[in-house]
Amino acid sequence: MRYYLAGYYGFGNLGDELMLDILVNYLINVNKDNTIIVKIRGKSKHYESNNRVKYVRIDSVTQKIQKLQKIDAFLWGGGTCLSDHAFCAFKEVLIASILGKKIYLLNIGIERITKIKSRIKVWLILKLSTKVTLRDYESYMIANEIIGKSQKLKLTKDLVYLQTFQENEECLRTKRLGISWINTKWILGITHNSLQILIKAIYEFVKKVEIYEIIVIDLTENLDRSTNDYIYEKLIQNKNIKLRIRRQEFVNKELVIKEISNMSIFISGRLHGYLVAKVLNIPSVGFNYAAKVNSFNNDLKNGRLIEVLDLNSGNSNVIMEKLISEYREPSFFYERIESSKELVLEELNLIFS
Repeated sequence: MRYYLAGYYGFGNLGDELMLDILVNYLINVNKDNTIIVKIRGKSKHYESNNRVKYVRIDSVTQKIQKLQKIDAFLWGGGTCLSDHAFCAFKEVLIASILGKKIYLLNIGIERITKIKSRIKVWLILKLSTKVTLRDYESYMIANEIIGKSQKLKLTKDLVYLQTFQENEECLRTKRLGISWINTKWILGITHNSLQILIKAIYEFVKKVEIYEIIVIDLTENLDRSTNDYIYEKLIQNKNIKLRIRRQEFVNKELVIKEISNMSIFISGRLHGYLVAKVLNIPSVGFNYAAKVNSFNNDLKNGRLIEVLDLNSGNSNVIMEKLISEYREPSFFYERIESSKELVLEELNLIFS
């Protein structure tokens, strides 16, 4: 089979780059005859083509038609790709449909659609698709609401469960605290001022436990840099924190994973930082900013999350206590993670085997 794979690739986003790796590796291993054209939308250059996988930048409609004529199926691989502002390669979906190609939307998220024109586009994309797997219950319900109940819609788990990482058994002895936050402008009700509570909680936490270093790290190339710069500046301005404080910008996903694997505890404002840490068995506390986070946390049953209300409460003790509880009694979920991994693999096999 010949596949055309598109997604939010090339923008230096940890979650999307992991999903790209997973899908490419799965497709080339499930069938030795499979070949893939991967559309790279961003400027990142960390891709190497070979005889089975071609990474390309396609801009014109003519180029898209030429590529789509040569494939058997169009795939969209993960991410929040349907909303009032995003329509997951709308032109490619229309072209692929006209050319009679199969269309798979894999592990996608859908935000609440409020505009009539957006709703029509999303309805058309879902109707034209052969199969749609959705990463969280809210997205699944929105899809059912838009096109009605359909056998093509399937609630699934996050693709990143399939990523294989090398666990670091020494992590608890490194005494490093890592933090990465999502850009505050994306989250309703959160501002830089809200982060003062988080920063205060970190300060109180490091006074109570043995931490030697704090690392402020980006999980995206550009999107979150200003917010993490702000956290870093506020931490180094606090003369009472007698620790090494280091700033690490996003270079590539491999460096991010290596850094997380060497942490004693990780505070993640993005889902895939939280997920990666859990898969690596690194104590971690996430931020409940979207349905996809809540869905993942429900899989774990009792993971620890920072809520928007926690940041706006004016009381840093709630967050600090969550950090201390996770550090002293980590919430590891090996069996549940393995179960979710098997489910994701089973669903991919149903589609592609």
